[in-house]
Amino acid sequence: MKNLRASRRSNGSPPTRLETPKSTQKSEHPPGSPTDSFSLLFASIHTTSHTSVNALLDIFTKSAGEICISSLRQEARHNTQFFGGRWDRARLNSIPYHDSALRESMRLSGIAVKILQRKMMAPEGIVLPNGTVLPQGTTVCVSAWGLHHDEQVYTNPSKFLPERFVAGHSSSLEEKKSGIRNPSDRKGLLLRTATEADPLFAFWGLGEQSCPGRYMAADLIKILMEYIVANYDVVPLNERPRNSWIEYNYVPSANAKLQVRRRRGQGVTK
Repeated sequence: MKNLRASRRSNGSPPTRLETPKSTQKSEHPPGSPTDSFSLLFASIHTTSHTSVNALLDIFTKSAGEICISSLRQEARHNTQFFGGRWDRARLNSIPYHDSALRESMRLSGIAVKILQRKMMAPEGIVLPNGTVLPQGTTVCVSAWGLHHDEQVYTNPSKFLPERFVAGHSSSLEEKKSGIRNPSDRKGLLLRTATEADPLFAFWGLGEQSCPGRYMAADLIKILMEYIVANYDVVPLNERPRNSWIEYNYVPSANAKLQVRRRRGQGVTK
């Protein structure tokens, strides 16, 4: 970085955003410029990869049950027969069990334990209904971990239930207690998609500032899941490798390993 700065100075070039301390940066670049895209690129890499690993570890642990793999494989086989090698929106919307298993993994093993972080900007602060005063500059957030592991919201919150968000399954209490609408009119199969944000599932945030890249991220992970279950046999883990805490991030074990073997004469088209 020092050599880069020296080289740019000698050429009369201004420092890049990566070379400039955040406290002194100015919004001199137009929205969408390559320089301002770095933060989005960095944010998307580890979140998608960690979420993918968490999903695979949850799915391929014996406690998930054989029905989990067989259901995923059945959906993948049906998609291959119906869509062939075409990967499009219709195909990705036709795998409700994949959606449910991924959403359940994000609920149970979500990488971020605090979400909806907001900073009070009003000079007079904000007074909550109970009288609590939040002065200007105060940062508040919501505990995603507490919400997603709350027994008053989800039954068996510490257990991975891949079918939890498939319509007709009763292991989630959110429909009974929250009054949230039930979007089961989607082919009569799906209770919740992997990308749907609601007050009781805050993995993606909530409202206008929900993660804008969640659709692409979920699509990538579902493609990965479908391809693996269709093309490989995986030896189920007796016990899921424990995640690690890095500040408020819950990341999968770097030492986790899965034994896989290519399935002959089966699978999905690349």
